[in-house]
Amino acid sequence: ASDIAFAVTDQRCRVKWVNPRMAGLLGLNAEQSVGRSLPALLAGAPEAPAEGVVVSWRSRDETDHRWLEISCLPLAEDFLFRAVDVTRWRDQELRAAKLGHRHEDLLRMVEEDPLTGLPNRRALTRELERQLALGVRGALLLLDLDNFKDINDLRGHPAGDRVMCTLANLLRDRLTDGQ
Repeated sequence: ASDIAFAVTDQRCRVKWVNPRMAGLLGLNAEQSVGRSLPALLAGAPEAPAEGVVVSWRSRDETDHRWLEISCLPLAEDFLFRAVDVTRWRDQELRAAKLGHRHEDLLRMVEEDPLTGLPNRRALTRELERQLALGVRGALLLLDLDNFKDINDLRGHPAGDRVMCTLANLLRDRLTDGQ
């Protein structure tokens, strides 16, 4: 088995083929990966040819964290994606820059909204793409706060922040982890 993850996508970055290592990173099997957006499943992956893009990757159960160097290369009418684990090198770099103690904070910032602590758009998109690939049934709830701008304009941004945090806490208290 290769330690390097490979995927072939069309020009819209929809997966056509993955090797077992890439399927493992995506949290899907090879068949479930086909037709899915690689950048949506592998947050931070380039959407056009690029080399050496370093992204933070966390396993679905959040027990494993890796730094991946991802390259996207033209391949005839398609793209070839290559992901290499550079965790050891990246961790040494963070320690040398004296950022090692901030490692968990940096990882959280990649996945969460800093105000509410809820998953951000990147985390939500990746999870939705994965759930669709797995054929999981469910629903997506979208909330629109009418006239929210008025709260910020009339009461100030700190009041608007309190409303957002209160709403986030209500959602967190009433939904289970799988929801």
